[in-house]
Amino acid sequence: MKSYALVLGGGGAKGIYQIGVWKALRELGIKFHAVIGTSIGSINGCLIIQGNFEKAMEFWSGIELNTALNIPDEMISNGKFIINTENIDKLVTLQKDIIKNRGVDTTPLVGLLNQYISEEKIRKSKTDFGLVSFNASNLRPFEIFKEHIPKGELIHYIMASSALPGLKQITINGNFMLDGGIANVVPYDLARKRGYKKIIVVDVSGPGKYRVPHIVGTETIYIKNSSDLGSIIETDKKIYMKNFTMGYMDTMKTFNKYSGHVYTYVNNTALKSKINKYIKEHETQIINTITQHNSKISHLHQLFPKRFAYDKDFAGIASECAGIVVKIPTDTLYDYEDFINRIKQLYNELMLKKKNYEDTVVTDLLLRVIRNKINLFNLSVMEYDFALSFLFSAEKIKKWIPGENLSLIIEELYGARLFFYLVDKDVI
Repeated sequence: MKSYALVLGGGGAKGIYQIGVWKALRELGIKFHAVIGTSIGSINGCLIIQGNFEKAMEFWSGIELNTALNIPDEMISNGKFIINTENIDKLVTLQKDIIKNRGVDTTPLVGLLNQYISEEKIRKSKTDFGLVSFNASNLRPFEIFKEHIPKGELIHYIMASSALPGLKQITINGNFMLDGGIANVVPYDLARKRGYKKIIVVDVSGPGKYRVPHIVGTETIYIKNSSDLGSIIETDKKIYMKNFTMGYMDTMKTFNKYSGHVYTYVNNTALKSKINKYIKEHETQIINTITQHNSKISHLHQLFPKRFAYDKDFAGIASECAGIVVKIPTDTLYDYEDFINRIKQLYNELMLKKKNYEDTVVTDLLLRVIRNKINLFNLSVMEYDFALSFLFSAEKIKKWIPGENLSLIIEELYGARLFFYLVDKDVI
């Protein structure tokens, strides 16, 4: 059974992703001899060391604005902070408390951590534990392992690692501490300095300072969110579960148990081989048809978003681009053939609609998208359909989107067009 040092990055509410990663790693039989975290990574690190997955999920289920921060209940609605004429007096009180505490009071979060994290268990565990904070008094990173944390102060040090600017001031030995992400949001180098060479990193794209990992001479596995995880202060439980699922699926893909990039699927080998064979045999014809002989694009890789620059699985990339364009959910495990058939169904439905759209409306939408860099996911249903109508018109693509300006609209456009081209050719 393999054992690794686990490095957990900071990122606030995005950290639920790391619990999804842990679920997958548990199923894969992977153990940890060390856990090192920044901010939410230090909290999750303690939950993981304790080994109680159900308790970790219970912790995350209990996180709300008013269970983490001392905010009057009257100022919270559906998990969101609100201000109105009915609670203005509470706002005045809150402002006074913020001034008094030099930040928003985090007493509820301290109570939650004391409820779910046992300092005794962390200290008795054979698993090494370290965290990162930032010493704002001397402007230096603050890195520490559990044997150097004074007894009875583990939660206080975790709070120092998680002290986002604007929260109640945390001090250690008279020094003002801030969130560890300011110093090192993914503390890979701390694991290396500790002597670890077999390392799993979980990066949730949190805000802060990133250091280039020096992986030479190590066995490093890097797990990073395949899609946006949202806000660092999110409390919507639906988003939590989506991000948890993403963490689980991304990990399974990292260890080659599932396939996909943004999407996750199984049973894809035969169909993908057939599609990729056709694409390679007809590369020039495909590029000329999709791009209307745009001389700026001479290779299939130039049709896809930059994150796929080194991937040779053109069938997989094209189908995922098409899936994004027709808004298929990403938080589901698909059979690849079912995934393909669902895209084809939605594509055919859209093709029936597109004849009803007026050219002027589509062009107006396109100009608005270019000027404001609007993403498809932010459009209304009607506007979205107009955008798709534009997508199917090669002449408009030729006129309005030169290859070098493709990123001004939606990166997935050409990739989706490749997939739909294959549908029209009955390859898929």
